Amino acid sequence: FGKFKYPYINAGLEPSGSINTSNSNGGIITIPSRGQGGAGHVGYQQKEFWCGPLCYKILSENKEIITKFIFYYLKVIQDNIIGLRKVGSIPAVNKEDLKKIPIPIPPLSEQERIVTILDKFDALVNDISIGLPAEIEARRKQYEYYRDKLLTLKRMDK
Repeated sequence: FGKFKYPYINAGLEPSGSINTSNSNGGIITIPSRGQGGAGHVGYQQKEFWCGPLCYKILSENKEIITKFIFYYLKVIQDNIIGLRKVGSIPAVNKEDLKKIPIPIPPLSEQERIVTILDKFDALVNDISIGLPAEIEARRKQYEYYRDKLLTLKRMDK
């Protein structure tokens, strides 16, 4: 993060820089609200960070809904979220449009199972990222396949 301790998350796909203080704990979903390249892209901040004014934070306050599960689901539908951008001089995603996105919520035990599997695939992909490009690509495709399969939840009628 450069010479400072915390990443500065704002409107881009990557941190905008770093800063000595944080205003957000880790375990939070971020979605830049404005900007040419980042608006609508879903991120997950594992560690403490500074959230800038052009970035939405999403954190489940419900003990029956795991934030990381929501993150994985939003990654699956990220193209739809990007499609919500209003195009003007600066592309923007409206908070009210994000609030309207339906998120299927399976039982807590199923959310935990899905997150555990996807976290393992994510770690596998990132841990072997030094040196084995063909293996990395195969694992990424496998990860995306299982992520999409695990998050294709059948709607439960009331």
